[in-house]
Amino acid sequence: MKLRTVFLCALFLCVLQISAAADRLDRRAIVARHDIRSESAELTVPLGSGEFCFNADGTGLQTFAGSIFDYRAWFAVPLPEGRTLGDVPETGTFQVGRNTGPDKFPAGKEDLFKWMSDSLHKMNLGRLRFARGDGAPIARGEVGGLTRNLDLWTGVHRAEWNFRGAPVTVETAVGVGASVAFRVTSPAVASGDLAVTVDFPYPTSDEEAWAGRFDADGLHRTDIVSEGEGFLTLARRFGESACGDFDYTVGIAADADTSVKRIGSNAFLLTSKSDRLDAVVSFGNMEPAGRAAPSEEKERLFRDWRPEPAPSDAAGSIFESARRVSAARWEAYWQSGGAIDLSGSADPRWFELERRIVLSQYLMKINASGTYPPSEAGLLAFDPWSGRFHMEMTWWHLAHWFLWGRENEADRPLAVYGKFKEPARRLAEQLGMRGLQWQKCLGPEGRTAPWAGNQVLLWKEPHPIFFAELDYRARPTRETLDRWAELIDGTAEYMADYARLGADGRYHLSPVMPPSEVGYASDTAFDLAYWQLGLRWANRWRERLGEEPNAEWAKIARAMAPLPKGETGLYLRTADWPVWKAWEHPDLIGAFGQFPPLEGQDPDAARATLVEVVRQWDWSRCWGWDFPWTAMAAARLGLPNLAVDLLLSEEPRNDYDERGVCLGGPCLYLPGNGALLYAAAMMAAGWDESADELTPPDPPEEGVHETAPGFPAEGWRVRWEGLRSAP
Repeated sequence: MKLRTVFLCALFLCVLQISAAADRLDRRAIVARHDIRSESAELTVPLGSGEFCFNADGTGLQTFAGSIFDYRAWFAVPLPEGRTLGDVPETGTFQVGRNTGPDKFPAGKEDLFKWMSDSLHKMNLGRLRFARGDGAPIARGEVGGLTRNLDLWTGVHRAEWNFRGAPVTVETAVGVGASVAFRVTSPAVASGDLAVTVDFPYPTSDEEAWAGRFDADGLHRTDIVSEGEGFLTLARRFGESACGDFDYTVGIAADADTSVKRIGSNAFLLTSKSDRLDAVVSFGNMEPAGRAAPSEEKERLFRDWRPEPAPSDAAGSIFESARRVSAARWEAYWQSGGAIDLSGSADPRWFELERRIVLSQYLMKINASGTYPPSEAGLLAFDPWSGRFHMEMTWWHLAHWFLWGRENEADRPLAVYGKFKEPARRLAEQLGMRGLQWQKCLGPEGRTAPWAGNQVLLWKEPHPIFFAELDYRARPTRETLDRWAELIDGTAEYMADYARLGADGRYHLSPVMPPSEVGYASDTAFDLAYWQLGLRWANRWRERLGEEPNAEWAKIARAMAPLPKGETGLYLRTADWPVWKAWEHPDLIGAFGQFPPLEGQDPDAARATLVEVVRQWDWSRCWGWDFPWTAMAAARLGLPNLAVDLLLSEEPRNDYDERGVCLGGPCLYLPGNGALLYAAAMMAAGWDESADELTPPDPPEEGVHETAPGFPAEGWRVRWEGLRSAP
């Protein structure tokens, strides 16, 4: 009898486990069908951890292209001759007093304008290339039969090619900390015909195949700090500058059959006696604290530095250790948070949309979860802003983490609001304002790069309030309330000070540059909506804290100027422009998708405006995030077919390459990837019908859901789990 009871209990538990497993998406299958496969030698594919990124070309290293970036590694070019750091305004602007229009840079300081635009900038930490046995780089014509595959589930890149007829297999993975490991297997290695070089550039923000100058040995040097059999510890030195030094350490470790020797001032050669070469290159001491240390202390840091330990097998298992670290990192990521499966859809476009969604998750993990928010090209490459990040773009880069249930990935980059709080306060004070004025285009020093629109591009200002709301929906705790309270108060204080009461009894915003950046105006539609929402939510935060709402904020939110309409009843960007400028970001309808419904908004007029925007807009003059942004409005306004059509629009600015990178900008354009993820999660899991609920909604029940209000019922079968609805 007891045996029968035990058997039945075991059977019951087994059925429960099978049932639970059946009520989960097959995440590995979803991810694996979008592994990156290519025959290109020059296309770079990022391998990374969120802080560190190794961009591998088709050979598996960086033989023909690719840079190594880390969010802790920044560089400043020398100051112009005769200038000191005291000549550089700490806030990034020479303007004093309340803003009346574009930020003007004084005449006679053009040299400072250029320096401030380029400093600090990202720095390429090094380059790994295949070479002949004498260290000379191999030529493109010597590489044949190339195929490559990135296993997204493990993060391991595998390349197969031949060198002068000899087969070559290269596996590459990012391991512990800031390290890249590789395994080269080929008879050409044992014969001495094929080797690997590690060399280092002088950092610049210029980029062709690689970032930096590899022909400027006189401007930097590489010292050997310590060495032994199969390893070197190096110190990369650039000398002192007005911004401190930018030295860092490098470790090169290899298997027992591999030797490492210097072949130039800043170059080293790895050769092997066998047909297999395993090695790992690690980077350290990139933190500003180490750079600022007294010289003796810094030298001790460099001398004592060791790469972070990785789990080890027997001797000669350097690459296997890194492979395990990479596989564990990526499996944990893919199994966390949300997932979407579109494979049951009849619409043949499902595969491309799912590919973009999966690859965007991969790209944003690497590029948007580090110490700082990403620039528009993240750690993939340089962009026109020298790798500095834009505070208005933080929304597109980071908001999706919360809808995908991966809020922990947002914690590090969102910490910039705390880091830059005091510089934001000093900027507001300099401009005669209360509270915190958030900066525009930044590096880790918190100083805004000069640009005419810095003080009037207002939509970056309410972002911390929106991020706080997303965070509270994910983690509705007192700790969350306290963490954001001071930032919200300072942000709302500035917003209230910027709004001005007019003779009509309404509060107005002037001057304003709308998100589209097509000119200077007043009372732009998107900014009016965001101001009302931000001030209302700032007071809601106070209520959650048990504090009295701020009467000034409440008054302004209630009496904001109405969103401007034209004679036809359609919305305008601003009444200052009665004729649409039908290009750039369509911000006149942005609020209808990004925000829940607000007082005074007319849904019928919004729907009619959206339809006309889609029909009239010059989409060839838009940007990658405009398509998901407009799709969000279509979904909320009850037009799901249009929402999907927008996500998959065949316009050139809505193109995603074979890596899944959005190409809708002046560079590789990650805001498009982040926007796609936010839109897809919102269209699947839904959105709030009101902006006023004090208590956030409960998360969806566990298990697979098949209700997706933002997708058409016909032709689409959307199965999802682990997502959260949008505010």
